[in-house]
Amino acid sequence: MLVRPSSRYLQPCNHVQRRYASINYLVAALAQNKAKFPEISPVKNSSKSKPIAKELPPKNLSRLVITPSALTEHFRQAEYTNFSVQQISEAQSFFNRAKVSLEWTLADYEEIPDIKYERLLEKRITSLNEIDPYYKTKYHESMLNSKKTFGIQPELLRPLPEVLLLGHTNVGKSSLLNNLIVNSDASEYAYVSQRAGYTKTINCYNIGRKLRVIDSPGYGQFGEAKQGKVVLDYISKRHLLRRVFILIDSVEGFRVEDMQMMDHLISEGVPFEVVFTKTDAVIGKYMPKKGIFNSQNNKKSDPQKRAEMSDMIAKSNEQVIAYYTRIIHEAKLHEVVTVPRLLFNNAATNRYIDKTHGFKEVRTTIMESCGLLK
Repeated sequence: MLVRPSSRYLQPCNHVQRRYASINYLVAALAQNKAKFPEISPVKNSSKSKPIAKELPPKNLSRLVITPSALTEHFRQAEYTNFSVQQISEAQSFFNRAKVSLEWTLADYEEIPDIKYERLLEKRITSLNEIDPYYKTKYHESMLNSKKTFGIQPELLRPLPEVLLLGHTNVGKSSLLNNLIVNSDASEYAYVSQRAGYTKTINCYNIGRKLRVIDSPGYGQFGEAKQGKVVLDYISKRHLLRRVFILIDSVEGFRVEDMQMMDHLISEGVPFEVVFTKTDAVIGKYMPKKGIFNSQNNKKSDPQKRAEMSDMIAKSNEQVIAYYTRIIHEAKLHEVVTVPRLLFNNAATNRYIDKTHGFKEVRTTIMESCGLLK
């Protein structure tokens, strides 16, 4: 069951049949499995009357605008309890204090440090075992028991839980990553580009020597075949992978490639969460444009006028809720066997949403996924 914080929410829109298009390089090789997702109950409108302000609305009417964090709470499934204040504080403290380092950036799964080490070690053992015992010496025995790492830094071989950021090209992975791992004393780690398909490799970030966050190349029109292979290999073979966070562009909604990737994750048995990016753009689209967020106008307006403005914002909030309800149902998330969390965030701000939201929830979910949350 969904949390229904108030009667202001609209009834969900009707299901719209999903349209299929040609599948790009990354999803073309995936089996066309039909994913099954758990039921997401429709939001009921318990009252057809206009919202009535029980008290005078604030002069700063932007405080009445629904936020990405409020959307996360609204669409939270009953299977997931709210994180406690202590858990959120623990995650915030860890990420804000953690030393972050870019450990490696690669275009080939087999070159990941621990994978490469295991391959070279197996090759060395096989080679030494093929030597005739008559010709074996102490040198060969020492080579067999050697702890040398083939020039790979030992720190890179330390096993840590990993989470993968996955999404369509230009969905906002780099922006999300920077907001997750950058603290006040650090510069941006991931370059944010307006050009789709800018990230060409999988990039590994060590967070406080406790976990690793993997940033992947985007799939879609501007991706390349080798990018798709490294991502699929990572998903299928990586035993340290604890969870995938698949990013969905709120403006574009679920694309065919997104659905195919979720089907692939399900077929591989990899748990995932859904993160809606660019939520600020959707909220801005539905908010009133008649200058009601002008602070000077609000200060001068009489109580009745401000109450009317409050009602306009409430209706706009309903439209935002209805929009997300529709795209979630169109994506058939209600048929998935293993329920994903639905997380909402914004990396950019506007006059309606004046600060970033949702990153605390994503950070806390990452910590929980890696078994680091008390």
